[in-house]
Amino acid sequence: MLRLISKLLLVASVLQGAFSHPDTVSEIAAREVHALKSRDLLNRCKRSFIENTKLHADRLRKREEFVNEFVKLRGIERRNTTPYHKRGISGESMFAEIACVLTPQTTIGPYYVKSTHRADVRENQPGIPLLLDIQFVDVNNCQPVPGLYVDIWQANATGIYGGVQAEKTVGQTYLRGFEKVDDQGILHMTAVFPGWYTNRAVHTHILAHKGSRLNGNQISGGTVPHIGQLFWDMNLINQVKGQSPYNTNRMVLLPNQQDFIFQGASRQTNALMTSEFVGGRLTDGIISTITIGINPNYHNSDTGFPGLPNPTAR
Repeated sequence: MLRLISKLLLVASVLQGAFSHPDTVSEIAAREVHALKSRDLLNRCKRSFIENTKLHADRLRKREEFVNEFVKLRGIERRNTTPYHKRGISGESMFAEIACVLTPQTTIGPYYVKSTHRADVRENQPGIPLLLDIQFVDVNNCQPVPGLYVDIWQANATGIYGGVQAEKTVGQTYLRGFEKVDDQGILHMTAVFPGWYTNRAVHTHILAHKGSRLNGNQISGGTVPHIGQLFWDMNLINQVKGQSPYNTNRMVLLPNQQDFIFQGASRQTNALMTSEFVGGRLTDGIISTITIGINPNYHNSDTGFPGLPNPTAR
């Protein structure tokens, strides 16, 4: 273990120097060690998760209901109306298809702004509709984690975050929000497919709150057991970038393999979403699915940078 920690410290030092990241070397290494321990815990109980057919059937039924409601509201035809659990997918292959070991524990980053309670964060932002289907699983026993409130935030199609002074978007609340998972740890939220900006791959931020209280449209108290980022396959991204308004984004698109956060993920984890088109065309929308292993007892201390409230959040 000492040899492993020394190696992680070296990797963390290189990453810090290369990307001028504000984290200390020890903080980066600590997150790496936490990810390794969580992965090992999850591997011990993974079999019970794979064989939990009722859990998967419930998950997929809720996923279909989520997509079908979106399709109905959009007035489009569903691309494939055959639910996953009726396509002859076994528990083993289903786990491999829709689940990840653990998304990377990362810093909260410079664009976090306390947001508001809502499941649809699009507002009037143009772009390809994105349906997020995420399930949170306890790495200690591979059981769903209920009761979490989960924040998401991301750049718009042209790579700009709302509510950020540096972007001159203070007071704008688009593509930010939080929602509560259900009793099976499932989160359904609607956004647009994120754009890209300099030196980062396409990604969406997520932050899980445990034990928080909802006061109106805001939450307070509790702990933060997970901060992470979600990524998409480059083949899908390359299809998206040719569509409007993504084709007006003049910032350089960084491939996943050149992104320092994704590199950390690929060493020990898998943060790639599994995606499919909702309708017959890409522009009809995308449904992206992932299962995230977290340790509910872990407390992430990186929650105060900057954590500023948006003055017009609603």
